[in-house]
Amino acid sequence: MESSRHQYKFICIRERIKKPQSTPPILGITTPEELKVFIGAQIYMGITKEPELKDYWDEGLENGSVHAKHPLSAYITQYRYEQLKRYFHISPPPEISGGFASTYYRSEPTLEQELQMSEEQLSGIWWHKVHIVLDMLRRTSKAFVDLFKMLCDIQVGACGTTRHTSCGKDFPNLLKKLKDLSNYIPYHKVCAIPVEDVLCFAWQDNNIVLGLTTIHTVNKTEDYVERERRRPQITSTNGALVRREFGDQAVKNMLIPRFIDDYNNYMGAVDIANQHRAAYETHVKAFRSWWPLWNWCLDVSIINTWKLHSLRCTELGIASLSHATFRRRLSKQLLSFRPLSTVYQVRPMKRKTEDLQLPELRLNDSLPHIAVRSPVSVQKRCIWCRYKNPKRQKGGGIGFTLFICKACDLPLCRPGSGKTCFQDFHTR
Repeated sequence: MESSRHQYKFICIRERIKKPQSTPPILGITTPEELKVFIGAQIYMGITKEPELKDYWDEGLENGSVHAKHPLSAYITQYRYEQLKRYFHISPPPEISGGFASTYYRSEPTLEQELQMSEEQLSGIWWHKVHIVLDMLRRTSKAFVDLFKMLCDIQVGACGTTRHTSCGKDFPNLLKKLKDLSNYIPYHKVCAIPVEDVLCFAWQDNNIVLGLTTIHTVNKTEDYVERERRRPQITSTNGALVRREFGDQAVKNMLIPRFIDDYNNYMGAVDIANQHRAAYETHVKAFRSWWPLWNWCLDVSIINTWKLHSLRCTELGIASLSHATFRRRLSKQLLSFRPLSTVYQVRPMKRKTEDLQLPELRLNDSLPHIAVRSPVSVQKRCIWCRYKNPKRQKGGGIGFTLFICKACDLPLCRPGSGKTCFQDFHTR
């Protein structure tokens, strides 16, 4: 992050682009300990929800605040948190000839890939319109062959069911047609067709079940396991065909494919994971497209760590922490990395008009103090009007003018306009 700040400064110098005044610099060096405090603050915000970010640093009750007194101000200031969030990156930017990084790196994927997008106006050096990535594969969340291929390429096993309307064009058409022939297919019959490294299958249960797997086979004895099956109702799909296999038995032990057994035992894990994330989600609304991805990765890593903690406690025969308690302790430990010697920059305050100091050269008679039109055709507030009426009291308005003093280079009301600002500025 610190290197990205220096690279951005280098770009501004190289391209002769004036850095926006609304972009405050980060003072000092960003340390790993400070980033741990930043992440700890994020986790704390997920546990304790507030409508606005500033509420986490609202310490006083004299202003009528009804929010709880949060401890974040003892570890990091709001301004420092906003600075770190502004310059925070989750991946190193690509190198470009010249030794600097592209500041529009986060939007580059939309220029090279086929993506589903939504327009958003983002501010940067160029103030141009970019697109926010919503769906990398332009598909729904259903299982399809190309998704399983991608998971297999990164050595991630997958198994799941799909529908004939959402299984993708690579799913064998023969298996799709079996859906219409379910009345003629024997109970528990398996039909499988491999598509590269993905095994596509159709299995006759109460109805044809379509699915995909990259971790199972169907041509070995160990690919089947005996399980207790219940007889379906006569009114169920293919009920008459299925009940012939059971006869008078309400329950019967039968061989079923192992991929079906694994699916029955482990289905719903995604829904459970979503429930865990939704309870203490660290995500807050942001215009940057990659920020939700970072928050999602952070939440998933915390949940996985908590799961490992629970499994380890079970092995040791001790009580494990609840999800909320685990997050609280994790947040507290990360916040404890606060560097004691760090002096945080405070938010710069606007200069008060009453503190305005007039230049000494205004009284130098050897300089050409003449009124000329400003080269910039923008009206500015008269410096003498601001000095004489700093609090803008009633009856003393501040004039706008297009004229400046040639020697002082300050805006002043034009002589002859009914005001004596030009003469008073150079004599008093």
